[in-house]
Amino acid sequence: MPISNKMEIFTDSFLVKKARENILEFLLLNHPLDCPICDQGGECDLQDQSLIFGTSKKRFYSYKRSVSNKNLGPIIKTVMTRCIHCTRCVRFAKEISGNEDLGVFGRGYSMEIGTYIEKIFNSEISGNVIDICPVGALTSKTYSFFDRTWELTNVFSIDYSDSLNLDIKVSIKNDFFITKITPYFNQNKNIENWISDKTRFSFDGMFSLERLSTLLLVNDNNYFNNSKTWKQMFKEITLILYFQRHFYKHLFKLPYIIVIIDHSISIELLNFLILLEKKYAFIKIKKVNNFFTSQDLDTNLLINSANNKSKLNLSSIILLIGLNSRLESSTINIKLKQRFLKGNLKIFTINSLIDFTFPVTNLGSNLNVLKNIIEGTDIVCQELKLRKNPILIYNTTLLERYDSHIFNLFFNTLNNKLKINLNSWIGINCISSSLNETNINLIGLIKSLNLKDFIECSGLYFINSNIYSTNIVKILEIKLLNYIKKESYNSKYIIEQNNILSKYNEKNNIKLNTNLYIGLPNLNLFEDSGLYQNAEGFFKKAIKIISSKNKYAKSNWHILRRLSLYLDQNLILEKKISLNFKNYLTFLKYVNYQTLPNIFFNNLINVNNLNIKSNKIICFRNYLKYSPNKKFFQTKPILFIDDFYIGGNDLYSRFSKVMISCSKYLRLLSTNFVYKI
Repeated sequence: MPISNKMEIFTDSFLVKKARENILEFLLLNHPLDCPICDQGGECDLQDQSLIFGTSKKRFYSYKRSVSNKNLGPIIKTVMTRCIHCTRCVRFAKEISGNEDLGVFGRGYSMEIGTYIEKIFNSEISGNVIDICPVGALTSKTYSFFDRTWELTNVFSIDYSDSLNLDIKVSIKNDFFITKITPYFNQNKNIENWISDKTRFSFDGMFSLERLSTLLLVNDNNYFNNSKTWKQMFKEITLILYFQRHFYKHLFKLPYIIVIIDHSISIELLNFLILLEKKYAFIKIKKVNNFFTSQDLDTNLLINSANNKSKLNLSSIILLIGLNSRLESSTINIKLKQRFLKGNLKIFTINSLIDFTFPVTNLGSNLNVLKNIIEGTDIVCQELKLRKNPILIYNTTLLERYDSHIFNLFFNTLNNKLKINLNSWIGINCISSSLNETNINLIGLIKSLNLKDFIECSGLYFINSNIYSTNIVKILEIKLLNYIKKESYNSKYIIEQNNILSKYNEKNNIKLNTNLYIGLPNLNLFEDSGLYQNAEGFFKKAIKIISSKNKYAKSNWHILRRLSLYLDQNLILEKKISLNFKNYLTFLKYVNYQTLPNIFFNNLINVNNLNIKSNKIICFRNYLKYSPNKKFFQTKPILFIDDFYIGGNDLYSRFSKVMISCSKYLRLLSTNFVYKI
């Protein structure tokens, strides 16, 4: 109602107070008074409103209505008798998740909220209805009857399931137990995030009962020894390197160990490993995944405008290439849907047929369509030319192809013709899929593991990486196919420095041809501190928020520093460089200055207020020109995620009981065969 003619509004009069009391009395007619056993107790909006605006008397003495509970899946607990029909969950299902499974049926006294047919709420962000429900009708199944809000300590951290590193709020009980994870709302900037179910519920995979919890040593006779101390284990590793060195001297070879890293390690650890590679001649660092593209331009590997609301609103056309934004980055998918609902936007995809929760125009699944767009022979070329501020979004799997350098030429040609990159607009965006993948790709000093490295090395050292990732499994299968033709490979030793499930068994021993396995337990993300770079180029600090219950687990920094100290004391090695640092802070400053020359941290330890993002626009050079004679593989882009819950590149979701249960329900919906869960 517009205020005019000197209108005055009274918000504290007797009539207004009475009207509020009547509304609250109406809401509580059928709402059960079970606050002591309700999981929403202590954070219920209806409790607060009743305390401030309600009345102390009641006039309803009939029987309250009872409603049957609905099965919405393994993560949402329903007590529909408590529902006050605010329809927040229905609006969320329609406007945010795009999956209209929830709705209202019945009228008057028989009105209910639920699914029209018996089915689960199938959405990758379905857990957010737990936060927006003002009463205890929708709560968390994993959090049921666990504790109360006033018993918890809330600490802020970052999301570990994708590359955006969203701010999250972690609730801790007794300084040891993480009970729940919720999105963080920044009141100063009015920023609210919708987190995915993987972010919210997969943290129990960090504390799996099958987690590597002791120092483990297994020899070729399958003799297990888990009673060693850290000092004995470091001595064992030093002796292995010592005898390997003397053995290879007779063969006139230099033995070396390959350190295999994943995209989840922090910037400090990455830089320390790079310095160890420079210091010791027998250490080589390799990545798990392949990466064949040029890393000269930072803008090629960042989300420059797709995640920015103001810039996204200025665009009228978006092209998605080989991207399943719904599974790879649910936050980006939500922003694209919200922008589409405002109108005046066309979204084109070069991809397989995917439900993005908003209408798109599919141009085909073959990358030859992109070549036709570059040459100007596709029907979408006019749309790209006439509409303002085009945005192009792709993922890093496109850059892991052998012909990925061709796509840089493609994007350069699009920029020259459409002016995608200007002084005030950067329209080419790349979405990473792991915690620190952006920073590792930007550094560009680490090569990928290949079959030759695997054959020639004397040992493998896994740090926060899975032995059976896609690239390593491919190398193992090639090795097994050539096992009969070639002479037998030298037996290798495997050192696994992980906080996830150890995959060692007799079958794996045969595949890897190992004679010794060493397991070193380390700390997970919430038990250790680290600096990470998200896909937008910002640096995020993850602090230690809980203490580890495992007395053997140490931080990655502590393990590698002590191992380096043992190597210096007990081995006579050819050193490439000699590094002496007075203290830890000086070392970190030097490390980041060496690997990130454009960014120098004056105080790297205190980076809570760090907000660095380069505003310099790097334009494509003119000599990078596309020629029709350039050849590439005319195949469809790879969708590396087929199961949102236990797929992806994060470390912990595949070991989470909640995520495994969600995956079972997902497979139940996608198959014609009915099986018992």
